[in-house]
Amino acid sequence: MYRTPLIRFKGVYPRGDKWFAAIKSGGTTHYLGTFEDQIQAAKARDRKAYELQGEYAYLHFPDAIPAKPVTHHRDAESTEEREPQINADGR
Repeated sequence: MYRTPLIRFKGVYPRGDKWFAAIKSGGTTHYLGTFEDQIQAAKARDRKAYELQGEYAYLHFPDAIPAKPVTHHRDAESTEEREPQINADGR
């Protein structure tokens, strides 16, 4: 008797003896491929979820996604510290 594998991760589904990952966003289903195990498929789904939804994405492995540094406007260089820009006409 064939037994359905236990699905542990959102967006990860069995396909034969492998696993595939998919995510829906904005009415579009993004198929992410077939993987050897659930964890590989779940990590692929996490990467796409983060790409699509940023910090609001539901992630299975949040520590695996590198945090992007936040740069605020006041942290940027002042205009006095930048090199002057030269226009196309040489000014």
